[in-house]
Amino acid sequence: MIDFIKKHKILISAITSVVIVILVLIYVSIKMTFSASLDVLVVPTDATIMIDGEKFENGIYENLAVGKRKVVISREGFDTSEFEIELKRDEKTRLYAHLGGNQEWYDNLTDQTTLYLLDIIYEFEGQQQLKVIRAKYPIMESLPIVYEKYFNNYTEYVYYRIDGGEYEKCKTEYCLKITDFTGGNRDRALDLMREKGYNPDDYEIIYEDSSKRGYAG
Repeated sequence: MIDFIKKHKILISAITSVVIVILVLIYVSIKMTFSASLDVLVVPTDATIMIDGEKFENGIYENLAVGKRKVVISREGFDTSEFEIELKRDEKTRLYAHLGGNQEWYDNLTDQTTLYLLDIIYEFEGQQQLKVIRAKYPIMESLPIVYEKYFNNYTEYVYYRIDGGEYEKCKTEYCLKITDFTGGNRDRALDLMREKGYNPDDYEIIYEDSSKRGYAG
């Protein structure tokens, strides 16, 4: 055996190197595949949370496999929620959700811990909705657009702003609202939009002359 090793020292060294490389590649592959983490927060806190058929609870999970997962959240007296999440490499995915279908339960909720968790979920859901709107309407990155011009004695001024969102008079999902503090500035506001590189014709616009009421709504 010793003679064989001496005679084939180079071959054995090469084989050893290849084996080490393969083992390292396997380790890296496993590390990359199971590098996702998941932060679960669901209200009601005793709801059943199933992810690809496996039961989860509120908490943080590390070293999960990367990929898409089917989520089913259920509890007696509430609507069952089913959706898909994607666990990404070296990232933490937040599964924050609250079940609907039982407004009376929420109205009567008094537990301070659950109310605190619910506030966190509401804030997260609002941020997610805002991301969708911002992706669909890039002008959101520039809003609110505000124009101010004060005159010498400060007794006269021009002041209006352009905001985006969902409003009572909005016929579509998203509107731009021109809130005019001093009145008569609709065309100026539209021109300001054009200066910023946006075409007013691409948006549903609500004009509100707040000078007649003395404040901006």
